Amino acid sequence: MRRAAIALLAMWSVGCTPRQEGAGNPPPGKQTNAPPGDAVTELADIERIVCAHRIAPEETLAVRLLGTVGPDGSWALDRVTVESTPDGVVLIPRVRRVPGDNFIQMLIPLDRIEAVKLPAGTQHVRARGRGGELEEIVRVEPGVLRAPPEVVLRSSPAVQQGDQEILSVSAVARVADGFVARIEMRQVAPGGVDPWSASQSLQAEGDSVVAWFTVRRPAGDAQRRIDVRAVDGQGEISAPPASLALPAR
Repeated sequence: MRRAAIALLAMWSVGCTPRQEGAGNPPPGKQTNAPPGDAVTELADIERIVCAHRIAPEETLAVRLLGTVGPDGSWALDRVTVESTPDGVVLIPRVRRVPGDNFIQMLIPLDRIEAVKLPAGTQHVRARGRGGELEEIVRVEPGVLRAPPEVVLRSSPAVQQGDQEILSVSAVARVADGFVARIEMRQVAPGGVDPWSASQSLQAEGDSVVAWFTVRRPAGDAQRRIDVRAVDGQGEISAPPASLALPAR
């Protein structure tokens, strides 16, 4: 039995726009003067912290840092340092200058998830970047109930290409508290159930994230079902999954 071929076509973007060097946009820190081969560590630019605001004491908090590593391809994320404070933690994303002269003149995005263990009580989760600190308040307490993420499928009319029928589908997912970490897809056919497969990247769309995939169905393809689910940063899974039934061709 021939199976439908599915290609995940997901995209990711965090402000990747060209930036010209010059008097109005000097490179941060002193990295341009670093001797070749030296890794001079500075800070990334933090634009946003995203995390759940209520967790149980046995949970580990997933903190997502969004921003930019550097103004061009000569910058790389070196590490994220997590420092404890009397009222929480501070996450410090450190970047380094990569030796060389030929680099893409484009903002290098930062999208990093760190796992943080917090004690019970009201905790301050801070991220320190080039422009200062951002902060989120997290309450660690027993009996926490969070709404799982939601996912909705959108499909376009099928397009005929030779003996194949091509269907474009997008999955839109959101969560009320925290962030969507991944969107997963599987096929359910008479011959069996495929394992869940995560899209490689996601694109922000307002307070939601979107992944796209294409279903290619040859003539004579058996009926099947496409299931899609979302998983948030704390591991909560949308249930039941969003489904799309495909009749036999």
